Amino acid sequence: MAWHIVQTAPQRETKVAREIERLGFQAYCPLEPYRVRISAVRHRTAFRAMLPGYVFAGWSDGQEWQPVREIRHARRVFMVDMKPVPVADPIIEAIGIQERELGLFRRPRRSAGFRVGQIIKPNVGPMRGFLGTVADVKRDSVCVEFVLFGRLTRSWMRGDQIEAV
Repeated sequence: MAWHIVQTAPQRETKVAREIERLGFQAYCPLEPYRVRISAVRHRTAFRAMLPGYVFAGWSDGQEWQPVREIRHARRVFMVDMKPVPVADPIIEAIGIQERELGLFRRPRRSAGFRVGQIIKPNVGPMRGFLGTVADVKRDSVCVEFVLFGRLTRSWMRGDQIEAV
């Protein structure tokens, strides 16, 4: 299988990649993280195409590739002498390495293993070393109760920030 470059309409890279996969071809749209401002103090991480306007489509030499040209928002397939030009595998591997270095592949979160009433200890942040009790468990976060200066204090933490005692 060889990878080929498909030019897309602006900001339509992921849609074109999904359509390529729906047609039975392999698709690769390298992504990079960026911060989106939600409010003055809150941000979240979103992902955008690392190569704006381009997607890689993979097919074998003998495979019928013309349906890729008919995908909506796919502008063209890069060709020479009316044949698609394959991209060298080391280039695709280098893009994948850069994608991983940018932090696209995050650590898995482990909140599912905690239950209400369980004693935990944070392993990062200002509460590191304190013992706390799990008060609530959500999909990807855990509410932990700590006793600080004689008062009950709650803090929401991700599952990968705490460990069971």
